[in-house]
Parts: sequence; structure tokens; C-alpha cells
Amino acid sequence: NKASASGCLAGIRADDVAGTLAKWSSEPEHAPFKWPPPPQLRLGCAQTLALAQANGCKMGVLSVNWCPPMIRALLTPSCDFTLWSNSLDEDGRVSLSVGGAAEKRATIRRLQEAAASAGEGPVVYVGDSSTDLTALLEADIGFLIGESSSARRVARRYGVVLRPLSCWGGSADDNDDQVGSAALGVVWEAQSWA
Repeated sequence: NKASASGCLAGIRADDVAGTLAKWSSEPEHAPFKWPPPPQLRLGCAQTLALAQANGCKMGVLSVNWCPPMIRALLTPSCDFTLWSNSLDEDGRVSLSVGGAAEKRATIRRLQEAAASAGEGPVVYVGDSSTDLTALLEADIGFLIGESSSARRVARRYGVVLRPLSCWGGSADDNDDQVGSAALGVVWEAQSWA
């Protein structure tokens, strides 16, 4: 990738990035430039994840982000989770284990196989961008969260049906005739986590 090839990240550790972002977000006057708002979870996300985990759901994060410590810092207060993401080594090379849509879809497929072998429930995927669409469709239940116009445009172009979450009965029993994302080309959508 271009960032690795340029060497611009050489010597930077992912832990340092997460720490620096945390410091600049809590003390913006120390940032060397006008600092945008710090990365944060969307409204309602932490509560939804905590509720899902309290009800026995296993949680995982599948991200193209290359700073696992930042992801963990944002989510750890909300829930325990497994993380699949890219990473940054000390030479400034980004390891692309989750390079994009194809890797996300393949990971969902592996999770489904593992869940089926263990007799566990459905694999649910929540995404917010066009690179999430194949994983959303591969999942037993897929939810598109947020207002990404590009995700909706790509979905329409490829015939993916986006149904409002308010139309779903909310039961895993609905899966056969209403929910199954891959089988029907359906992804459920909500504007927010709240």
C-alpha cells in the first residue's frame, strides 16, 4: 500500500497513535494543528453493544482501520470483543489482513461455519459503508447503520434490497421468510444505533 511504501509511518507505533489521539482529544490546545473532533462511537452504539453482550451475544469488530489500540480504547468500556483489523508495525508498514470487502465477506463466512459447527445462533453483521455490503449480504442478518449515500447507491446498483429496520419483527424466527440477508439480497437499515 502507498503509506507503507512511502515510509511516512516508519517509527510510529499504533499504541502511540492511540495515546496521542486520546491526549489531543482531551487537551486540544496541545494539538499541533486545529484538531477535529476525536474518534468516538456513534450515539447509542455503546448501549446497544452492551445490551447485546448482556443477552449472550458474542461480539467482534471487523475493520480496515490500522490502529487496533484505538479501536480497543473506543470499544472496551462497552463490551468484550474479538478484533480483526489491519495493523501497523514499527517499520511503518501496514499489514493488510482486512484489505477490503472481499476479506470482510470471507471472515463472515468463516464465522458462520464456526457458529454452525458449535451449534450457535446466527451471525449478525453491522456495517456503515459500501465496503461492508458483501459482508452484510453474507451474514445471516445484515444491518446498514448511518447515512452513507455511497453504500445506498452501490446497494441499489447491484439490486440489494434495503429494508427499514422498523419493518422487521425482531425475531430470529423471521429469518426464513423475512430476514436472511444472503438468500434474499436484503439488508436491514437504520439511520442510527439509537
